[in-house]
Amino acid sequence: MKLVMNRKPLALAHAASLETRLAMARWSGRPAGMPQAAWQRQQQIRVMNWLVQGGLSAD
Repeated sequence: MKLVMNRKPLALAHAASLETRLAMARWSGRPAGMPQAAWQRQQQIRVMNWLVQGGLSAD
């Protein structure tokens, strides 16, 4: 027996929750409220360290 499920309401609810989280993060001035903020911060630090060490010229 195959379970038939309407995924549209679930997708809409998920999208609405992400919009709400983004709005709250912007309103509170805390971008870390979004899950990808920590990853972006780590990548920025990594790239800055690479540039300080010489970037492409060090390879």
